[in-house]
Amino acid sequence: MHYTIVSDMPGRLRLRCGRGLITDEHAAGITETLQGLAGVDRARVAPANGSILVVYQPCDDDARENALGCIASMRVLDLPTAQPDSTEFLSAEDSSFYRDVLLLGVRRLATRFLLPVQVRSVLAVINAVPFVFQGLRALAHRRLTVDVLDATAITVSLIQRNFDSASSVMFLLKVSDRMQQHVNARTRIALQESLLARAETVWMVDENGHDIEVQLSDVVQGTPIRVRTGQTLPVDGTVVDGEAMVNEASMTGEAAPVRKANGSTVYAGTVCEEGSMAVRTTALPGSSRIDQIVDLVEESSDLKAGVQASAEHLADALVPGSLAAFFGVLAFTRDLYTASSVLMVDFSCAIKLSMPVAVMSAMREATSRGAVVKGGKYLEALANA
Repeated sequence: MHYTIVSDMPGRLRLRCGRGLITDEHAAGITETLQGLAGVDRARVAPANGSILVVYQPCDDDARENALGCIASMRVLDLPTAQPDSTEFLSAEDSSFYRDVLLLGVRRLATRFLLPVQVRSVLAVINAVPFVFQGLRALAHRRLTVDVLDATAITVSLIQRNFDSASSVMFLLKVSDRMQQHVNARTRIALQESLLARAETVWMVDENGHDIEVQLSDVVQGTPIRVRTGQTLPVDGTVVDGEAMVNEASMTGEAAPVRKANGSTVYAGTVCEEGSMAVRTTALPGSSRIDQIVDLVEESSDLKAGVQASAEHLADALVPGSLAAFFGVLAFTRDLYTASSVLMVDFSCAIKLSMPVAVMSAMREATSRGAVVKGGKYLEALANA
């Protein structure tokens, strides 16, 4: 694999391999391979831009050369793979968020201070098309929403030939949308990690009753696996041998252990607290009951809290008033610039943005404290209780 050395300091080496070459699975595999080298303390791979950071022991003369040789020997079409953990996903999401916001800021400054007025005007009109289209689509459905207000503010600025104001409004809207996406993404990753903590290997019971360590990906439906004290079940199944006390809190919310014996049904994500049992697999990773719960969590934006729905309705309800104030000021002053100031100080967007961010942040905070909240409406139910 070809690379370019971006930074080379004692104990710290950063390479660049090119954008689009490395997936999340490849990044985890490369990281695992590099960290297995003698003298290498830490490695981190960024799939977004193909950056590889290697931190090694400065006193080890061979560590740097081993790392470079390992990367050079990798084939682009056959890169090592591994299952990324939540830390890598969070790091990738954070890097993507900071990069996107930085690019938006740099693009805004470059457009404003480096491009001539004529070019800025054309770019403002082009960038306004999606916002105006969203506003027109809402009007086509006979709904006065925040999208209509945004489209009106941008359109009025363009009519006034105030292209900088229109660009500023669009810049702030893009930043707010990206911030909400970032909070939602971090929450989904945290929730998935709390529910889907699976080991990469399991102990399969062969025909002679011997336990053999195999990759979880090699397990097929009907395969018996051994689960011992302290292990998390990776699959749904039926107990065919042994006896154990299983904590099913991830499924039922009840932390009291449940006795499982021959013929009992067990679920992925539950924990064997005491005992040992052989479980015949009935549902593989991806189709187990816990995966269905994760799907529900990922769709939790549909389970909105009442206050969240109220905030969205309030934001939309303010739109007619803002538009009425705009036309009223315009009729009274006959000054489009003065009337447009009414649109610029509207608070509907802030109201509509704040509640989803607050709810998703609360869900993520609850997850970090060991509680899984499957939607905003359940936070309200807890408050009422």
